[in-house]
Amino acid sequence: IQADIETAKALLAQSSADLEAASESFDAVLEADDPKAAFSVIRETIQGIRDNLKEVHRLLVSVIGDIKGLRVGQTTDVEEATDSASP
Repeated sequence: IQADIETAKALLAQSSADLEAASESFDAVLEADDPKAAFSVIRETIQGIRDNLKEVHRLLVSVIGDIKGLRVGQTTDVEEATDSASP
């Protein structure tokens, strides 16, 4: 679980840095001689950010599933103890 969380953090940091870079280069697109070509670079960056965010989401869903799996085991033990203690 910890490894997945660290991977998600690294991907989020990379996405944040890429988003800053895309934001800074947006002004260059407006001033470029060929805005279409300049925008294609930003589009690729944004697609990379999207892919990173999808991977972060997948990792976090997996982590949450693993944590819930751990809780289900604990909840079952508590429920069984409560059921056997009931008159």
